[in-house]
Amino acid sequence: MKIIILLTRGFQTLDGGSLRVLYLSRYLMEEGHFINFIVPSKDDSVGIDKRFQNRFSNQYKTRYSRFLPQGNISSKRRYLVYFIMKFLLSKVLNSVKADLVYCQNLPSAEVLISSRNPAPKILDIFDLWSHYANIYKNPLLRNILSRYLKWRECKVFQKMDRLVSCTPLTKKIIGDTTGIVPEKITVISDGV
Repeated sequence: MKIIILLTRGFQTLDGGSLRVLYLSRYLMEEGHFINFIVPSKDDSVGIDKRFQNRFSNQYKTRYSRFLPQGNISSKRRYLVYFIMKFLLSKVLNSVKADLVYCQNLPSAEVLISSRNPAPKILDIFDLWSHYANIYKNPLLRNILSRYLKWRECKVFQKMDRLVSCTPLTKKIIGDTTGIVPEKITVISDGV
C-alpha cells in the first residue's frame, strides 16, 4: 500500500505528535508499506534519512514542500505567501498517487481537503486546540478566535474519513462538540 504522511509541523520537533508519526512510520514500513513523506523543510528531509535510510532505504521517499512562511514577512504579505504555499503543497499532494493519506494537524488537513486527493484521509488530532491556546492575551479576542477555530475544526473533521485521538476523553469531546459518530474516531494510546 502507498501511504502519504503529510508533516507540516516539522519532523525535527519531537513533541508527542511527531513521535507518534515516527513510530507509526516505522511500523508501516516494517509491515511492507511504501511511505511518501511530504515535509516542510530540507532539515526534516535529512532527519528522515538519518532515521530510516539504513533499514528502510527502498520503502520511503521524501518530498519537500514548505507550508508556512519563513522569516520576517509583513502580515499582509505573509497571508498571501501562505495561500501560495498552500496551493503549491496542494499540487504536490495531487501529483502523488496513494492509497491512504495521514496528516498530522489541522493546517495539513485543510490543505489535504483543498487538494482534492481522492485517497481516504486520516487526521491525527493529538494537538487538538493546544497550538492556539495562548495566541492572544486579550480574553475577548481569544474567545472569538477559539470559537472560529472550533467551527473550522468541525468542518475539517467532518470531511475526514477517520480521526485518530490519543485519549477517550478527547474522543468524547469531539463527538459532543462536532456531532461526529464515535465509530469514525479511533483512540490510539500516546506513544504507540
